[in-house]
Amino acid sequence: MLHLPTSFFNSVLILIILFGFTRPAYSQKEIVIHSLTTQDTLLTKKHKWVKNYDEVVLSEGVFICRQYIKTPHVKDNDTIFYRNSWRAYLCNEKGQRITDNYYDNIDSFHDGIARVVKSKRGTAYLFDYQGLKGFINKEGEIVIPVMYPYVSNFSEGLAAVYDSTQSSYFIDKSNKKIFSEKRFQYVDNFYKGIAYVKLSNNSSNYIDHSGNFLMPGKFDFIESRGKYRFMEDTLQIVRKGNKYGLLGDSLKLAVPLIYDLIDTNRFERFNHLSKIQLTNKVGFVDTYDGKIIIPLTYNEFKKSENSNFIWARSDEGWGLINASNKVLIPFVYTDVIEALKDYSIVKDKKTGIVNNQGVLMVPCIYDNVSPFYDGIAIVIADGKVGYVDQKGKVLIKPYYEKGGYFVDDVATVETKLMKYKINSKNQHLTKSLNSTGIWVVLVVSSLLVLGAYKTISVFTKRPSLTV
Repeated sequence: MLHLPTSFFNSVLILIILFGFTRPAYSQKEIVIHSLTTQDTLLTKKHKWVKNYDEVVLSEGVFICRQYIKTPHVKDNDTIFYRNSWRAYLCNEKGQRITDNYYDNIDSFHDGIARVVKSKRGTAYLFDYQGLKGFINKEGEIVIPVMYPYVSNFSEGLAAVYDSTQSSYFIDKSNKKIFSEKRFQYVDNFYKGIAYVKLSNNSSNYIDHSGNFLMPGKFDFIESRGKYRFMEDTLQIVRKGNKYGLLGDSLKLAVPLIYDLIDTNRFERFNHLSKIQLTNKVGFVDTYDGKIIIPLTYNEFKKSENSNFIWARSDEGWGLINASNKVLIPFVYTDVIEALKDYSIVKDKKTGIVNNQGVLMVPCIYDNVSPFYDGIAIVIADGKVGYVDQKGKVLIKPYYEKGGYFVDDVATVETKLMKYKINSKNQHLTKSLNSTGIWVVLVVSSLLVLGAYKTISVFTKRPSLTV
């Protein structure tokens, strides 16, 4: 039985979830002619024979035809169950099968060849390690033997494979093993002249088409693209020593190694822009072409929930800019406490709320301000709680010791001893003692009871007898 590394299995499992268990995923290189889940098109009417199959796609002029079948299997207790699977054929424009050979699936064609998978189990997927994979041409002839538990599509002339000996390596289109002297635990496709590899000692590296490792010789760090497809056309962040740059095609630097930092944290990116730093100033670089979009004139950034804007701190203060470095709010604030989608809680000596157009919704006169909930924000001044609306109008002056949000126009507030439910007009709907009030009442009651007991004891005490 083939045992695969956990990381490889997890990657495969994610792919299976993404691409589905019971139907093949459609590639961008496929045109869906007919399926059980799509409406008929002009091509369906032109090629009426496609209705003989459950699914037909057109890829590089060849029709890939799939029939869904239920394959019987016997469980350990001799009961029979059925697995959903399919048979895939190649057909010409008239619906004639190019070859009688069928596979559990046929992938879309890339440069005249397509991946195929075959399994004795009756169900196999192109993206997992069940069954064996290989390649056929448009005539249905096998060009790469169906022998690999996993094989990728060819990229830059090479494909990544995983064989039955648990070895991972590259092959060319003649099935020749490339870099045969090197042992890999995992290899990824070549892209822009380099490929990610994991070595037998579990260390990660990149390799070029000449078989040269890029770390630590050419670079000390190369950003991993991982499984983020949106990063495929972006430049890769690289580091040599303490300087960062951006790597383009054919191992050429699109941005020279001059920066103290280019942030690799994808969640800190501003749209597709990466933060850069030189000495004590920060800006943003376009990771598609290497151009500096937001210049190195700022001291700090703070992301907003609105991806179109970001708060920047200059020597004058905090202001709001967009991805073109247009200033939307001047640099006048001393701090940005919270940057929300349509507005931000800011500080200018005191705290208030400003919208993304620079209009103060709540003036900076409070010690603290909450985000709006149902159009009302909680404000605190001198330790007291009040409420304002989105126009800054004071609904309830800061008076209460504690207060929560209004829900259906009802909020719970407290004074030093009492708890109230109020509406936005500050009308008391209910009232009761709060925990402090209950404690005070209990203490006072105890003292009164104790005082009464002592008083009763004085009057009931027996006088002493004198002889």
